[in-house]
Amino acid sequence: MADVLQELIATADFPTPVSRALQSARVLADAGDMAAAIDRMAVTLTAELQDQSPVILGVLPGGSYLLGALMQRMVFPLQIAHCGFDGDEPIVAGDLPSLTERLVVVVDDGQMRASQAEALLAVLSGHQTGPVWRCSVIQRTASSEFTRQLGVVTTDSSGVFGCGLDVLGYCRNLPSLYRTA
Repeated sequence: MADVLQELIATADFPTPVSRALQSARVLADAGDMAAAIDRMAVTLTAELQDQSPVILGVLPGGSYLLGALMQRMVFPLQIAHCGFDGDEPIVAGDLPSLTERLVVVVDDGQMRASQAEALLAVLSGHQTGPVWRCSVIQRTASSEFTRQLGVVTTDSSGVFGCGLDVLGYCRNLPSLYRTA
């Protein structure tokens, strides 16, 4: 891990599990690799969706990192909405734009459970959406529920943090992706 981060860990007052995770972490993908992979995802989305009038649905809080990064890179008009979960129940934040027959891109951290994905897709189906894509920081396995899935990194999510994934609410903002030992 970077020397600067090691110095921060030594001097900061983090909860013990967070400190342990940081001390034992190894880099899965550094900041440059993550930025390049997000660039590739944004190029794919721009090329394939620029004339589709998509709605981007950010799943908060985990999808906020990828959503922000993609918003800086995609160069076409689109609408954005946000949602979260109360258990398995999707909770939409604010008003949804019209979703009827529109392509929806769900942006998350990759830790959405299958039951949450099913519930979210049921809500979207009730709005008579068109195809629903999923873009995640980590992609564990492809799921047939979504029309298309794109992942920045393919790995299992156990012990992974950074780039939107957290350790007890900390470290979502780190630009590299780490795995605890």
